[in-house]
Amino acid sequence: MQHFGGFSADQRTDRRRHERHAFAGAELFLFPSWKQIAEAHPAERYTLRLKDASRAGLSGLIDAPLTVGDMVFVQFEETLIPAAEVIWCRRMMIGFKLTQELPLGRFNRLREAHEAGRLWSPAMRARSDLPSWWMNVEDHARGRQAVISGS
Repeated sequence: MQHFGGFSADQRTDRRRHERHAFAGAELFLFPSWKQIAEAHPAERYTLRLKDASRAGLSGLIDAPLTVGDMVFVQFEETLIPAAEVIWCRRMMIGFKLTQELPLGRFNRLREAHEAGRLWSPAMRARSDLPSWWMNVEDHARGRQAVISGS
């Protein structure tokens, strides 16, 4: 049996209270303080590219110099911004434990939105798709015209 971090693989899995779900490709904003959420300065937020998440924690690839014990606010949605503590770091991968579990209904809604391919987080909606503006000019023009005409 393989051992990881002093625990066997089976023991490590048994310690989890909630099932992890893959969120590959999803991105979230992290804020080092609550004040920075209200001001939403791009220079004062970080981006986490999710690997997986559960109701009690999440992990992924980070662009921030965080260390074990640091606290941040994780913006899942505009009104779902729980605090989280860094519990492990390995190079650019990081793991967080939420200070309060996400409500089951809201977590399931996030998971379903992700599985349906929707842009459910502010970080994902903030990404610009500049190459498509150059490559798909006619599609964008038709989309703008549909909005203008109300169809």
